[in-house]
Amino acid sequence: MKILFAHSDRDLLACYKLLLESNGHEVSTAFDGVRVINYIDSEKFDIVLLQRDIPRASSDGIVAMLKKTGTPVIMLIRHKLVASDLLKDNIANSYLSFPFTPDELYRRIESVHEKTQNGESFDFYGINVDEKRYLFANIQVTAEEIGVIRGIKAGSDPDVKNIRTCVNSLNEKIRRSGSDGRINYVVNEGYRMVI
Repeated sequence: MKILFAHSDRDLLACYKLLLESNGHEVSTAFDGVRVINYIDSEKFDIVLLQRDIPRASSDGIVAMLKKTGTPVIMLIRHKLVASDLLKDNIANSYLSFPFTPDELYRRIESVHEKTQNGESFDFYGINVDEKRYLFANIQVTAEEIGVIRGIKAGSDPDVKNIRTCVNSLNEKIRRSGSDGRINYVVNEGYRMVI
């Protein structure tokens, strides 16, 4: 897989470049937003790992550029994920907060890449979910939010790290879609769609 890893910490870049290359990936690195933009103007990547507060460019602007090309983005953040992060117009396909282990990074890359390559559309209580384009009633969602939707649809508790954050964000997106439903926690059952 061809990966662009963008982070301002050059030691971290060198470390993860070696780790990802030892896992069989082709990795380019960028330590500021201008270099990221230059890369994505001239090359096609399978996935981009992008620092949320990358210097010299807006990460939201970079995500918007990548969305136009269909390139999936994993946003690397320093804080705990909050619902407001997931309610922006240009959200990443997935978020990973520091500190994370190499195994967590490998799993997230594989998950996002798999959904992008093999995604399908399905119905969730009358709302269309397009996994390949990360859309929920034409509203952008993350891989984690799709995981929550799939878990609820299957009647099992979703295996998602930031489940409360994802549920809060999804409830707002359900409201914006015009649906009357809401995801609630039901005692002895877990998270369920309530209409």
